[in-house]
Amino acid sequence: MKLKQTLKKENPGIKVIVNADSSGKLKAQIKEGFDCDIFLSASPKEIKELEEGDFIVKDSTMDLLENQLAIIASKDYEGSVKDIKSIKSAKSIALPYGSVPAGFYARKALIAEGMLTSSSMEKDVIKEITGQQVSEALGNVTISEQENVSKALSAVAEKSSEVGFSYVSDAFRNDNVKIISKIDIEKTGKIIYPIAKVKSKDSSKEKEEAVDKLYKFLMNKDSKKVYEKYGFMTK
Repeated sequence: MKLKQTLKKENPGIKVIVNADSSGKLKAQIKEGFDCDIFLSASPKEIKELEEGDFIVKDSTMDLLENQLAIIASKDYEGSVKDIKSIKSAKSIALPYGSVPAGFYARKALIAEGMLTSSSMEKDVIKEITGQQVSEALGNVTISEQENVSKALSAVAEKSSEVGFSYVSDAFRNDNVKIISKIDIEKTGKIIYPIAKVKSKDSSKEKEEAVDKLYKFLMNKDSKKVYEKYGFMTK
């Protein structure tokens, strides 16, 4: 919200509305005609699909941020889980569904550690690995599948799950959780957050200028300092 306030202060005529949800849901909303000017996705896949469907302004897609997956626990946690290798000792794990980027990256990391098997390293195959399959691979630990990172984070913060998978940036915004271990990027692959302009029905010059100001503002040096403060990596 700090960025939104700064933008409004510098450009009082621009009204900014933030719609936060999983990348998949936001992509679906854009396809359905939801009024959106800029899409910041937690995965390149969603923006690529929108580009193929001609929803994205040509040459506007840029890699804005990088993130990292982490294993989290409640702030006062003193259990046996220290890293991904010891996650088998957890009684319960909050795991985002494989259909959302964080869930895919979590499954990929478990495969890289040799703790989970997959018939293929194709993304669509890994995404289909169920919570039950993960549970069995980890010795029948209870898996609480969540529809996005925010819900996985809440499950851990509320102690309904002992540990969970989250992005580093999400853990930074919740005082009730702590990061037990950051997962090596080599095990997940780079976690890129691309940004793009979405084609609008309103093609007025005034609207185009406002969107361009917001787009450039989100990529300037001062904005990048804010992203870094909350756990993101920038270029």
